[in-house]
Amino acid sequence: MDDQLQADVASRFKKDGITINAFSRLAGGANNQIYRLDSTNNQRFILKVYFADRFHRLAREYGALQLFRQNGINSVPRCVFKNDDLGYAVYSFEEGSLKTDQEMNRGDLSELVDFIVNIQKLTPPLKDFENAITFSFSFSDYEDLVMTRLTAFLDSLNTAEINPRLKEFNDEVRAEELIKKKLKNIKDQLLKTNLPNEISSTDYRLSPEDVGPHNMLFNDGKKPIFIDFECFGWDDPTRLIAVFLHHERSKHLSQEDKKYFLDTYYSSTSLPKRVTDRLIWSMKYIELDWIATLLQSMTPGKIKKRSFSLPDFDKEKYVEEQINKIRDRLAQLNNAQ
Repeated sequence: MDDQLQADVASRFKKDGITINAFSRLAGGANNQIYRLDSTNNQRFILKVYFADRFHRLAREYGALQLFRQNGINSVPRCVFKNDDLGYAVYSFEEGSLKTDQEMNRGDLSELVDFIVNIQKLTPPLKDFENAITFSFSFSDYEDLVMTRLTAFLDSLNTAEINPRLKEFNDEVRAEELIKKKLKNIKDQLLKTNLPNEISSTDYRLSPEDVGPHNMLFNDGKKPIFIDFECFGWDDPTRLIAVFLHHERSKHLSQEDKKYFLDTYYSSTSLPKRVTDRLIWSMKYIELDWIATLLQSMTPGKIKKRSFSLPDFDKEKYVEEQINKIRDRLAQLNNAQ
């Protein structure tokens, strides 16, 4: 950890009569470094050091957590203080552990639905929050996002830093040809419906962009705590549901449990039918978006972020893992035809 940052954190706590005697690096975080802070009076806190990019991740997360707490959504960490110049924030330490998708039960899925529905009920002025990092207010936005990720991957194949294994893999799967063909099929099907391309701004909803067991802390007998809001902002509300159902961390949920999640959401949400009717199409796009996301995850810029957040990051192992995930998704896509 940077010495100036550590000294600043300790100094801020000192003003409140709290002495921090240990900074312990924790695993996790794709775009940040996470530390547990221990004090001499046995209090614990979480320190997040954010990767510096154009997305204002610190402001998004801190603002989201403040909004939730102000509106009675308390199943999230509490904000303690932040330093925008040094790119860090301190939050309450919340007890609990993660579950895998295979360990989630229907009670957990119901809690997740409740959390999503409560967020989607919040309607502060649009100007108070940015759009989510990968917002999609139209079907064109969904397609553009897929193509942006795919193009980033294809462009990276011509850079000096790229892993040669990726060129071989792309020659094998012909990613560009496959994805463009699937996108055209979706667009052709949409033309047969009466759905508008874009949703109205009155139907925008706030979204963390990414929810699931990897962002929930479970503590026996208590409600789960939801974490990770670095991408928070306005989005098509159906996109969050589609992302969860197609997420890498949800892929082992049974079809019965996915149906339970969807049925519970449909019966709980107050969104109008003109919005929920778009969900089936959001899911078709997100299925392709996940393949494009995994391709983009192996570009040099994404590898750099992983190296920042994970001290023992094994690049070669990571690339092979991503390739295997893509193979699995391509097989599922072909089997579904």
